[in-house]
Amino acid sequence: MKLKYWTGFSKRTNSTKIPTATGTEIDIVLKEDTSIDSPSIILQGNAINIDYCYINDFGKYYFVGAPIFLTNGLTQYDLEEDTLATHKSTIGSTVAHIARSSTGYDTMIPDANCAVMSTKLTNYQALNPQVSSMNVFDSTGCYILSVVCTKASGNGFVASYVCDVSILQSLAAFLMALDFTDPQTQLIKSVFKPFDCIISCTWIPINRLLANLQGTSEYICLGDYETNINAVKLSANPRITNTESITLHPQYTDFRSIQPYSTYSFFIPMHGCVDLNPADIKFYNTEALNFTYSIDLAAADLSILIYEGGAKIQTINCNIGVNCPIAQTSTNMTGTIASIGGVAGSTIGMGVSLLTANAAGAIASGASFIASTTKTVLNANERAVSSKGGINGRSMVAMGTSFVLMEYAMDTEDCTNANYIAKWGRPVCQTHAISNHSGYVQCENASVDIAGDSWEREQINDFLNNGFYYE
Repeated sequence: MKLKYWTGFSKRTNSTKIPTATGTEIDIVLKEDTSIDSPSIILQGNAINIDYCYINDFGKYYFVGAPIFLTNGLTQYDLEEDTLATHKSTIGSTVAHIARSSTGYDTMIPDANCAVMSTKLTNYQALNPQVSSMNVFDSTGCYILSVVCTKASGNGFVASYVCDVSILQSLAAFLMALDFTDPQTQLIKSVFKPFDCIISCTWIPINRLLANLQGTSEYICLGDYETNINAVKLSANPRITNTESITLHPQYTDFRSIQPYSTYSFFIPMHGCVDLNPADIKFYNTEALNFTYSIDLAAADLSILIYEGGAKIQTINCNIGVNCPIAQTSTNMTGTIASIGGVAGSTIGMGVSLLTANAAGAIASGASFIASTTKTVLNANERAVSSKGGINGRSMVAMGTSFVLMEYAMDTEDCTNANYIAKWGRPVCQTHAISNHSGYVQCENASVDIAGDSWEREQINDFLNNGFYYE
């Protein structure tokens, strides 16, 4: 019986690799009662260096065990069939579900073999949105004064004015001067109380010059009274709308770029951080957060729409304004109305006395009128202080006035390393012929169709489903 052997040939146990060299052919004798799956052969003379062999009569490749020296100058070699090499052609044509491979893998399929570490990587990209080369958000900001007036211009009863501190100070000085000491503003302004026309005063972190573009300059009007203080009155539905895109270069470009390996947080000025699903900002392999925001200046309302292509992914709505306290000084109207009523009563009483020719009564009524008038003047100087709104902080503005996209990624084993891929492969999760791949291959529930015995079939299937090297 002929045996071909090779010296210096090396291979892995779970590999289909076969020798390419010619090899050396010799005559052998089989030991009695031996198996063709694991035969024992006997050679005459000293041991020779046999690493790997092939028996043509059996059509099988064999691994070679250590030589055993027998009597009479004989040497025994115990062989074991290399089932993967023997049936390489059949294995290659086998169609199976390929779980992993060193080739043809999908980088976006999570890899359970990739070790996750306890350390974390961070990355962020800030965007300060601009409109016409002007930053929208501004830490100085401006004030939106909303009032009831007859010049609302399409906003119903309400007009909103863009103010800075100097305008508010001028308006406060004007309102504080409205009392009975000025003959021209005595009764009507005290009864009318222009201060009550103020609905709210809100600070917003918006560039004042940009806000001014949303209206026209004119005198502030309270009710039907026009002051001499100039400010920009916002037009109907004053909104700033813009579309932005924040591009981020992520730590990973494979399955680790999505949860749970990576997470994203979106910082919104005056609101805080909002968690985002990383998969929502992956579109055509471009890592970018695409969003549109709209700011209602009068209501200090911010709405954000996050989208992917034409799909609306997420909406966020928040208020970015800070309510400012409005302290007012007003006439004590209870005393005034009572006094005015007293004046009216006295006057009527005096008139009735005169009509009835009751001079004494008229004199008495006149005296009452003078006393009541004196009381009216004194009561007109009585004031009760009240306030509107509450004190809110602006601490959020110190956190920043830019949109910021932040990435937090877990540190992992480098599954893109060539040695990692050669050893473990990466997930494929496709069904096709094993010969479509090379290097490491692992199948799921594969069963090879061979013309062999049950031991060969079981061993090959174990190799296929536990991982082998197709080479």
